[in-house]
Amino acid sequence: MAATALTARLLCPVLAGLALALPGAAQEAAPIYDCIVEPAQRLELGSPVAGILDRVLVERGAAVRAGDILAELHSEQETARLRTAEAQAASDALIQSRAASLRLAQTTHDRTQDLLSRRVAAEQQAQEAAAQLETAQMDLRLAELQHQLDQLGVEEARAEVALRQIRSPIDGIVVERARGPGEYVFQERHELTVAQIDPLHVEAWLPIDLYPRMRAAETIQIELTQPGQTTVPARVTIVDQVFDAATGTFGLRAEIDNPGHLIPAGQTCALILDPA
Repeated sequence: MAATALTARLLCPVLAGLALALPGAAQEAAPIYDCIVEPAQRLELGSPVAGILDRVLVERGAAVRAGDILAELHSEQETARLRTAEAQAASDALIQSRAASLRLAQTTHDRTQDLLSRRVAAEQQAQEAAAQLETAQMDLRLAELQHQLDQLGVEEARAEVALRQIRSPIDGIVVERARGPGEYVFQERHELTVAQIDPLHVEAWLPIDLYPRMRAAETIQIELTQPGQTTVPARVTIVDQVFDAATGTFGLRAEIDNPGHLIPAGQTCALILDPA
């Protein structure tokens, strides 16, 4: 009997340690929910004007920056008009000519006024000199206005050329090239598709009973399929305030930083929450 009691006292600490070491005995497993990793944006890019596609400068999979030219339509006429407008705007010959005329008219006016004050010139001569001076001043202002209009003409011509260029509005990856050089382009269809994959968006639908726990800016863990079952942090950006009554769920979006585009978009994932 004494030996049995001694054995029991010795075994109790060991059994207690084993119980604490068993999975789920001391802590509850973290709940996991299905999710999907998607591009932050997926844009179908087209041309605002119709025409013949001249060049496509990118292929599928190419990394592009915001503002990069991805494709161009034929624009020989628009380019020629731009060169003409730039040549006109670059010249100030008309202003220089009008300025010289104004200086001569000013000299003539001043001399006539001097002669008039000495009663050598007639009043009519003074009036004619004053009128010529005023005309020269107006001619110079008109020349300066015309130069400003020429500058605006350059901007207009550049805008016409730019309308025939398809540029990327975002940093991203080309995921589709719909047409090639020589094909007709019109406004109702897209020519290229660009996806922004830094950052990435994680979309999930969670049970309504988790709604009180989820807050924007909270950090959660996402287990990815690629690369290699990696777990990464994500920031909650959107918690839907309208439930889906049919499924008893609400939508949640989180954001993953993806510098270097190491994480592919379009893969399934698992959203891991800390036990309540």
